[in-house]
Amino acid sequence: MGWHAGATEIGGAIGFIRFLASPDTDWLPAIRIAVRVAIKTEDRNGMPNELESGELDDIERDLVQGLDSGVLVGVLTVDGKRDFHLYGASRVGLKEWAQGIQTAHLDHEMEFLVADDPEHSLYKMLQKDAEAAKDRVAIANLLDLGADPTAPRRIEHFTYFATESDAESAAVLLREHDYSVSVTASAAPGNGWLVLAAFDELLQLDRIAHYRAQFDSFAADRGGEYDGWGSPIGT
Repeated sequence: MGWHAGATEIGGAIGFIRFLASPDTDWLPAIRIAVRVAIKTEDRNGMPNELESGELDDIERDLVQGLDSGVLVGVLTVDGKRDFHLYGASRVGLKEWAQGIQTAHLDHEMEFLVADDPEHSLYKMLQKDAEAAKDRVAIANLLDLGADPTAPRRIEHFTYFATESDAESAAVLLREHDYSVSVTASAAPGNGWLVLAAFDELLQLDRIAHYRAQFDSFAADRGGEYDGWGSPIGT
């Protein structure tokens, strides 16, 4: 579990997302809470200036500290607004909590939304946005290093399994779909066995997202964990 950050696109507008990533949602409470704060000094990209960024950080701190048994899972800044997404265990005291936050920050307009979300659908939606943000950064870095977006290049996907037997079984299935596959013991203690599946593909966000979703589902269906993709420099 850890925080990821990057640029994202929402409704055609470029924004910035921070997201608390986790391979599962068992630890999350069942009530989602969204707090939308209007940015007063937005630039042409809808982002706050340095002074207001500090004020928004203060709001975030108060949101987290004031919410009993609550957890902040994502922060999205786009189109002149900053949305804080949290999960809480109970509705008790939420009205007073919201009133206290608004009173402490009267110079910012706020909207609060509370809804039951036992399936954590909001979290999963934010997860997709955060994954796209990571992919954008990775692709931009490769392009900066001279990668040609119009030519197929080697893309490697990394999936981990607990046992060598599980890893080899997954490798057999991937080879049947014409992937170049290797199975090795993970260099990191406790990570089990790495299945590296490679093929040539265009370095485009929609293609990367398509295969990310496929590998993520493939791993989950077989008790493994998908750990993202990469592309060797010079390929």
